[in-house]
Amino acid sequence: MSNVKLNHTLFVVIFFLFSRFFIYYFLQIQPSYPSGQIIDPDFLRENLLESLIYLHFQPFLWNLIFGTMYKIFDQQFVFFLSYIANVFISLLFACYLIKILESLKLTNKIIFFSVLFFLLNPNTMFYEYYAPHYAHFSLLMMTQLLYFFIKFHETKNFKYEILSYVNLLVMSYIWVLFSFLTIIFLFISYRFIKKDFKKKKILIFFIFIILSLITYIKNKIIFNIFSAGSWTGIQLALATYPTNECTLHQYQSIAGINFKKNIDFLKYDSDIIYNKKIVDQEIELYKKNFNRNIIVESATSYKAMNNNIGLIYRSKKCLQLSLFKISNDPLKYINRIKNFFLSSHSKFAFEHDIKPINWKLNFIENEKLKPYKKIKQFFLLIYMAIFYLTLTHSIFKKNSFFPANIAFFLLSFNAYVVGVSHFMAGYEAERMMYTMFIGHVVFLSIIIKKSFINEKK
Repeated sequence: MSNVKLNHTLFVVIFFLFSRFFIYYFLQIQPSYPSGQIIDPDFLRENLLESLIYLHFQPFLWNLIFGTMYKIFDQQFVFFLSYIANVFISLLFACYLIKILESLKLTNKIIFFSVLFFLLNPNTMFYEYYAPHYAHFSLLMMTQLLYFFIKFHETKNFKYEILSYVNLLVMSYIWVLFSFLTIIFLFISYRFIKKDFKKKKILIFFIFIILSLITYIKNKIIFNIFSAGSWTGIQLALATYPTNECTLHQYQSIAGINFKKNIDFLKYDSDIIYNKKIVDQEIELYKKNFNRNIIVESATSYKAMNNNIGLIYRSKKCLQLSLFKISNDPLKYINRIKNFFLSSHSKFAFEHDIKPINWKLNFIENEKLKPYKKIKQFFLLIYMAIFYLTLTHSIFKKNSFFPANIAFFLLSFNAYVVGVSHFMAGYEAERMMYTMFIGHVVFLSIIIKKSFINEKK
């Protein structure tokens, strides 16, 4: 490592740690600890195994990590540790970013300023404080995956293909968004890079597919849903709003914690004629599982309510209602998705409803920033259009200034994350899109190199 590069690295680390100390203690910005992804700490502390087995609204790994910590520390200290972990995740991201930009033959100055751009970016700061949620961790995993993809493209070393599958497997155990489909997509992509169909490699690929299906199989056996998460119908309903019983506020206030209301809703026919035998089976399964503490109304906190048994069957019904609504009026659904898309692409990732304590950077609530909201939206939409068009152009045109392999990776995973977050949910899209923030950092770094800096050959 050259002295210049070493000095840059030391400066970045020292400056970063000082900036976080200053923000936390002098600006008094502190985590608000949104913990909707973690079930009741008492369940995890007292009966971790059963809690994970009967966890159905998301995969198990995030709750396993926090459940293990709850057995050692109290809840507030665990939450504080999750914030500290997010701070160090930013430094790990910076390390991967340096490696990625070096592989693109960027100068030390561009790399230095690109790393500073990330570390001092409001999006980064916001999601460091968005603990104990997995949003910041997901960004690190996607950045690591990009690095493995680049290394495989450079070396054709099978090690990086395996590491890519491990990365996506871990993500599939944390977030429903990353399913076995992403592993299949990556396998196909790697076969285009290196047309190698040896039995050993195909066998390893299928092993990872099977491992990624563990949560699906567990939920099918216990709850009769072949899914990594039980909210599919409710999330789709949030994009379509077919009936009040499926809206976010309704299920948070009554649907998840009231046995009789869920039974009544299961019997509710609305505009669709349901198979009575299937409905009766669902009700019996509902009653059978209702006596388990982890999934009933005995835990009335928001954390436990997300995992309430009633949400499974309410979600199934909401899925049917949503699909019925979409088939009846697809243009209305597409129009809603268009509005979600324009809204999310004209927002920064930090413009999220759940904000850190004392967070002032908000174009809606901050009176000083409100006049600039429309200008911000316009320029963000222009930028996002340039981003997507440049990536698409780079894939199909030879000798493009943007590397085709990286353009393919970024465009593919952006399309996947944006597609799922808009068509299947519609809300919190800016938070989900933050997962691909690495793409924008790399994109801007290459633009700076090609457009503004005259490098010596």
